[in-house]
Amino acid sequence: PPQTRGKALGTWNSAGPIAGLAGPLLGGFLVDLLGWQLPFALVFALSVMALLAVKVGVPAGARSFIQADYVRRFDWLGVLLLTVAVTAFILFTSSRPITGVSALQDWRLLLVAVFFLVAFVRWERQNPNPFVPLQMFRNRSFVLASVVSGLRMWTLISAGFLNTLYLTDVWRLSVTAVGACKMLVAAGLLLTMIYGGSLADRWGSRRPSIAGLLVQTVTLLGLALLPNKVPLVVVLVLFTFHGAGAGLSLAGLHRTALGKISTGRLGLASGLYGMIRFGGMVTGVALVGVLLEAGLNYYTDPLPAYQLSYAFTAMAALAGAL
Repeated sequence: PPQTRGKALGTWNSAGPIAGLAGPLLGGFLVDLLGWQLPFALVFALSVMALLAVKVGVPAGARSFIQADYVRRFDWLGVLLLTVAVTAFILFTSSRPITGVSALQDWRLLLVAVFFLVAFVRWERQNPNPFVPLQMFRNRSFVLASVVSGLRMWTLISAGFLNTLYLTDVWRLSVTAVGACKMLVAAGLLLTMIYGGSLADRWGSRRPSIAGLLVQTVTLLGLALLPNKVPLVVVLVLFTFHGAGAGLSLAGLHRTALGKISTGRLGLASGLYGMIRFGGMVTGVALVGVLLEAGLNYYTDPLPAYQLSYAFTAMAALAGAL
């Protein structure tokens, strides 16, 4: 029910940080001990276990998932058009390995992305069974919460990408030590995720969402301003508080996005909301990677490149809060 949805979403999402407490440390230990290949074998084994758990534990429903009628009516063309548009845009953000042109300068890829996006929208408007029902975007709460959640994922995952390299390039830590440090972000997430959901149920979604994004902004600006000579514990405190901020806003954004959606369309809305969230993640990491590479090529010392990248990531969190 709506009055307890925030707490339920916070509890459900806490499974990720619980896994995040063990995964980075174990992965780092295995890399240092036996090489980089072994963690992938472990992930494969865990994936098989997850498939078996779904098979045993998740209800199948009254109807079979794959049916001839469903396959026939599915919007395959819409999926293709959207896939080409998104892929071309991501390649535009980091085009050098693909086309040899500097990042954000191969306008051919951007034109392809825009062309296929326009074609996708036109097709979805006339399709009786669209992959993405465009009328969902008339729901203002859903659209705003989805965009802000995309900015939150942009910030969280980009910071995680930067943290790993920052600890390696600037602090020269071993892979095991990097994994142990990354556990702190998961710990911060776990500490505030359930609490943030309860706050959203009690006070509404806006306040915990803004507070969480502002905490992310401040901690990332802190990392951007840290000088060379600073104790590592300061960095780790900022990592932990960044995770806590990300956890505080999660359930409130979920709750807002789905709060005015009818029960019969919750699955569709959840899928579309997730697609926008992870679109923000992919875009953010691509752009931050391009910026970091440019900084590392420009500066002789790696620290300014990371400071610039952290500041850029902080702006995404601030935009979400605003």
